[in-house]
Amino acid sequence: MRKFLLVAIVFALFVFPTAASAQRYAPLWHCDAVTVAQSSPGWNVTASGAGAYWRIKAVGGSTVAGPQQAQVFANVALVEGAQYQVQAADAQSGPWSNNAACIFTVAPLTVIIDEFTAECITDGVRLAWAVNTEAFSTSYTVARDGDVVLNVPADCPGCTAGASYVRDVTLPDAHGIYTLQVWNGDGLVDVEETWLATCEPPTAVRVSKFAAYGHRHPFAGWKVWRIEIMMRAE
Repeated sequence: MRKFLLVAIVFALFVFPTAASAQRYAPLWHCDAVTVAQSSPGWNVTASGAGAYWRIKAVGGSTVAGPQQAQVFANVALVEGAQYQVQAADAQSGPWSNNAACIFTVAPLTVIIDEFTAECITDGVRLAWAVNTEAFSTSYTVARDGDVVLNVPADCPGCTAGASYVRDVTLPDAHGIYTLQVWNGDGLVDVEETWLATCEPPTAVRVSKFAAYGHRHPFAGWKVWRIEIMMRAE
C-alpha cells in the first residue's frame, strides 16, 4: 500500500501541461497573413496577427522596414522577384516570429498600357491612353506631379478587348510629369509615365505681305511704282 501511495505522490510532482496551459506559455507574437499592393513610390505591405513590433526582412538578408508598432508598412522599397518575410515580436529587439505564411514574393506588374500621351491644349491638357485589354481593369487614374487630376472608370471591366481613352483636363499650369495607373479594385495593375514641357499660350506672328503695282504719272509722264505692305497676324 505504501509503495502505491509513493508512486502516486511522485507522479503528482510532475506538471503535465494541458491544452490551455500550453497555449498560455506559447509565444504571443505571430504573423498570420500578408497583403501587398504597389504604391507610389514603393509598395504598401499589411500584416495580420499579433505582436507589439513588426518588421519586414529580406529572406536570407537584412531588415528593409521597421521595427515599428504598426502592422501597415507604407511606401516600402522592394525589389520585384525578391522574397521577403513579415515578422512580429513582443519587444523591439526580438525574438522575432518565423511564420511561413508571412513569406511573400514581389511579382512584376502585368503590362497592360500600350500608349500614354499628354498634349497641351487651351486652358489645360489632353490625356490619351490605350490598353491592350480590360480583363484586369476597373478604373484609371492620372496624377500630375503626384496629385490626382483624373479618375475614369473602365468602359468594359473584365473584357478581353483593348480600349482607348481621350480626356481633357482644365489646369492653370499643365506642365509636369503625368502618371497613368490602371486599377483592379484596390490593386494596382500597371503604371506608365509621360512628361509634358511647359505649355506656352499661342503668340501672334506677323507675316509681311508685299504688293507692287505701277501707273503713269499724269504730269511728268513718269512711271511711279507704289509698294504697299500689308500685315497679317496668324
